[in-house]
Amino acid sequence: MEIFLSKRELAQTEPAEKLDFKSPVPTRMVSNGEFNPLPQTRRQRQFEERLKDLSDASARKLGMDRRQFLRTSCGMAAAFVALNDVFGPIFDVSPAEAAQPEAAAQRANGLAGQFILDDQVHFVRDDYKVDAFSVSPNMPASIGTPRC
Repeated sequence: MEIFLSKRELAQTEPAEKLDFKSPVPTRMVSNGEFNPLPQTRRQRQFEERLKDLSDASARKLGMDRRQFLRTSCGMAAAFVALNDVFGPIFDVSPAEAAQPEAAAQRANGLAGQFILDDQVHFVRDDYKVDAFSVSPNMPASIGTPRC
């Protein structure tokens, strides 16, 4: 595997799984080895602190620790609530979903039949020449040659 970061740069990174706070949604930029992540911003830190507050309070009420809580549907809802609190109303989520397992389950059941397409796209320079991204003879050129 080709490494995009130098050995010096890699030595300055730390895997996301080693972060002190394990969140269902990243609270800072992390790297996949292609780039050095930027430091955590003030708003990302606010989001992390808000999520900790929400999850600590709800976990206590449900008789579990924060880590257990964050592994539940309520924990994921709490992450969306915290994101909304810090960045504005982005996600359609209610505080009840973050605090009450019944509300989280009702929402999950309501969305259970939804079609989900998980796709990943990488943009590369026009002059990027790697055979792994070659266009198949049956594939339209616009699909095989992403532009930025």
